This record gives sequence, C-alpha cells and structure tokens, in this order.
Amino acid sequence: MKRIVAALAAVLLLTGCGGGLATGAPAAGVICTFGARGADVQVQITNQSSCAADESALASDGQNWYPITALSAPGTAGSADGETLSVVCTLAKGGSTITVMDAGGAYYGNSVCSAEEQDGWTSSP
Repeated sequence: MKRIVAALAAVLLLTGCGGGLATGAPAAGVICTFGARGADVQVQITNQSSCAADESALASDGQNWYPITALSAPGTAGSADGETLSVVCTLAKGGSTITVMDAGGAYYGNSVCSAEEQDGWTSSP
C-alpha cells in the first residue's frame, strides 16, 4: 500500500498536478482575456487565481464582457466595426499585469485604465 501511495505521489508531482511542488515554484497564475460585446475593446489580466471576479469587475462599466482566447495584435481590425486596435495602457499590481486594447476614440479602454489606476494599478512598460 505504501508503494502505491508513493508511486501516485510521484506521478502527481511529475505531471504537474502538485501545484508546482515538483520544482518548488508556486503554480503559475491564470491569464484572463476578455472582449466586450459590440465594442472593439479587449482586456488581458495575468497571474490571477480565477477570471470570474475580473469579468464581474469589468462589467461595472456597463459593457457585456466574454472570454476570448487571446488579445488581438496591435494594428489589427476590431470585430465590432473594424477600427484598428491599439494598446491603451499596460498596468501592473502585485505581480499581475493588465493590458487594455481599444480602437477609435478608446472610450471604454480609457475607462478601464482609469478605473484600474484608481484601484492601485500603476503604469508598466
């Protein structure tokens, strides 16, 4: 029985199911990436424990946010009206980074950046 438990523990560590214990490093955080319905604005937040709280916080600006697989590259056309996306801000706080992309006048993107700065996020290169 002890051999089975030891073998199972070894498998869990070697396959990464030990929360990063195999290397002694903490497990990597989740990357949360969202787009806003009907607007060319995207947000990505790194090193999060989950994405649900971020999605709820973003919704406070009146937009309907949904998960997307990745941020669009700067200079590409947005999906709402085809305007060119660009980075509005990149902010950091406590080991996390938020990148906000928007197109046109960047109304929603600037709103997200401003709200995050008021919450303690600071400009990041």
